[in-house]
Amino acid sequence: FHSSIINIYDVGSNESRQKLKVQLEQVFVRNHYFKNTFGSTAHVIVIAGGSFTGKDDLVNAMIQIEPKKVALYQKGTTRPKNNRDKNELLHLTELTNHYDIQYEKNGFKYGLRTKEIWSILSQEKIALIVLSDINAIKLIKEEFQNICSIIYLHSNIDNEELEEAKNSMSKKEFSKRVKSIDELLESYMYNMNLFSHVLLNTSETEDLDRKS
Repeated sequence: FHSSIINIYDVGSNESRQKLKVQLEQVFVRNHYFKNTFGSTAHVIVIAGGSFTGKDDLVNAMIQIEPKKVALYQKGTTRPKNNRDKNELLHLTELTNHYDIQYEKNGFKYGLRTKEIWSILSQEKIALIVLSDINAIKLIKEEFQNICSIIYLHSNIDNEELEEAKNSMSKKEFSKRVKSIDELLESYMYNMNLFSHVLLNTSETEDLDRKS
C-alpha cells in the first residue's frame, strides 16, 4: 500500500471529519504517486464504495484540501435526479457515443467520456471519479494506467445506522443500496490487484480493533 487512511466517521461529527482531513492533507503532501513520470501532478483517482460508506465525505474532504487542484468528474446518466444526488452526476435523456465508457445499473445507463477526463488532466489537476462498476473501473485503469489510483472504500454499518437509512427511503431503494455494498465487496475480493488503496470507514473503535 502507498497509504492507509482511517476514516473513523460519526454522522454529524465535525471532529471525525477533521481527523479524515488531517490524514488526507498528509497523503497529498508526502505521496509521490500524485506526480507521474513527467513530473506532473495530473492524476486520476477513482473512489469505489457502496451506499452508506462515506463517499461524499471523502470527496468533500479532498476538494476542501486542494480546491484548485481537485476536480470532481461528472458522469452522465439516464437515471432521473433524486434528492440524494450530489454533483457527480449529469442527468440526460440518453447517452451519446461520446461516452466511450458505459455501464448499466438498476436499469439505467451511466457513462464517462475519457476525452473530458484527459482535459482535466491537461490542466494539471486531479480528476476525482466516483465509480463502483468493476468493468468500468478496469477500462479507466487501462486508459490512464500509471496516472490512475483506485481507492476501495469499505464500511461496516451497524444496525442503528441501517435502520435510520431504511426509514429515509423506499424499501425497494434501500434493498438496492444494501445489495450494492455486498456486490462491490465481492468485486474487490476477486480483483484486489486492481486497487491501489483501501480506506476503512468505521464509526466504532472496536470495529477497527476487530479488523486489525
